[in-house]
Order: sequence, then C-alpha cells, then structure tokens
Amino acid sequence: MSSCVSPSENFVPDSRASTPVSDKSCASRPDDVVNTMNKKVEVYTNIVNQFSRNLNTLGDRFNRFETQLKINNEKVEKLENLSESLLSSISKIEDQVANLCMSVLDKIPKVTNDCSCEHTISYVTNKVCGSSESNQLSNREPVYIETIGYTKPSKYDGTTNWLEYKLHFEAVAKLNNWSEDIKF
Repeated sequence: MSSCVSPSENFVPDSRASTPVSDKSCASRPDDVVNTMNKKVEVYTNIVNQFSRNLNTLGDRFNRFETQLKINNEKVEKLENLSESLLSSISKIEDQVANLCMSVLDKIPKVTNDCSCEHTISYVTNKVCGSSESNQLSNREPVYIETIGYTKPSKYDGTTNWLEYKLHFEAVAKLNNWSEDIKF
C-alpha cells in the first residue's frame, strides 16, 4: 500500500536528519484522481443523458396520449350529440305513430258503420225481394236470379267479427245461388 505523504509529515523532531520522501509516488496520484473524476463525470453524464432520453420518450408518449384523449373526447361529444338527435327523432316518430293510431281508431266506427253486414244484407234483401219493408224473405217465394258471374266472398282473417263475416258470406252465397253443398 503506498501512501502519499506531504513534506511536513516527513519531518522528524529528533536530531537525525531526515531525507524527504520521493515525490514520484505522489505525483501519479493526482492523475489517478483526475481520471477517476473524469470517469465518474462520464458515468454521470451518461446517466443524465439516459434520463433525458427517457424524459423525452415519456414526453412524446404523454403528447400522444394527450392527442388521443382529445380525439376520444371529440368522439364522445359527437356520440352524445348523435344520441340526443336519435332520441329526438324517436320521440317525433312515436308522436306520429300515436297520432296515426288515434286517427285510425277514430275512423274505425265509421268504417264499421259503413261496412256493416246488416246494411249489406238489407241491400241484398231489397234487391232480391223488392224494396218493400213489409216483405219478409221467408214469406216470399224463392226468386231465382240468373247471374252472369259470381261474387267472391272475402277470406276470413280472424280479426273480423265471426258473426259479421258469416252474415256477409251468407249474403254472397245467396247472390251466387249457392246450395248448402257448395257453401261447405
């Protein structure tokens, strides 16, 4: 182990003369210190540079994240606007459907009254039996009317009143002069 001693440390208080220690061993020591310090500065510089690169990378990532966040916020805002617009359109359509339903429901009694089977049967009865109200079909002799074609009854769809459909069917059967076998 070598030690570098300063000249004052070489002084010996007794009478013997001391010889100063050679400065060559100490002369190389400052160069080692400088080299060590330079290496440490280089290492610290590399660490600082790496931190700087990492910081730049994180800054870039943050900027990309911030940009993506803005884009996503714009998309969310557009979706919210579209959602509000869609809800408004649905509300308008529901109102229109409700108005149409009310209109149809208001017209049903009129259509029922206009298309009543009793009206049709009385019309057919008047045509076949004459227009006198005192004449009844059962008291009269059968009248045979020759028809060029026949009237086709509508199909029963299940939504119409069965009694009304049956009366209409019977009226058409009479107009077409169908026998009981032909009806069924």
